Amino acid sequence: MVRSRWRHDGCESSVLLVGVQPFGEVSSRRGKPGFHASLLLPTGLQTRSFAQRDAAMTFVVDGLEYYVLQQLTPAARCVLLRLSTDPPSLISARTLPHQNQRSAG
Repeated sequence: MVRSRWRHDGCESSVLLVGVQPFGEVSSRRGKPGFHASLLLPTGLQTRSFAQRDAAMTFVVDGLEYYVLQQLTPAARCVLLRLSTDPPSLISARTLPHQNQRSAG
């Protein structure tokens, strides 16, 4: 499990922290509309511009998720990906027989 959180430095900048280390940043573009997003990866700094703040923040969070997945073994990635794609309604009527009896009678 990786703990991350956003630290908002005023209305101009938000930093995504992993532990106490900065991983990414979203800030407004000075003198221009839109937002600037950056990711600090071991392979270097990645930057992109976005029209909306939410899109820039999603870019940073997706970058963190991708980085973490790349650190896992292929077997662990498979388990995590399968768990994340399972529908939330795994508890069905067949796993709760007392509900079937009530609805039938």
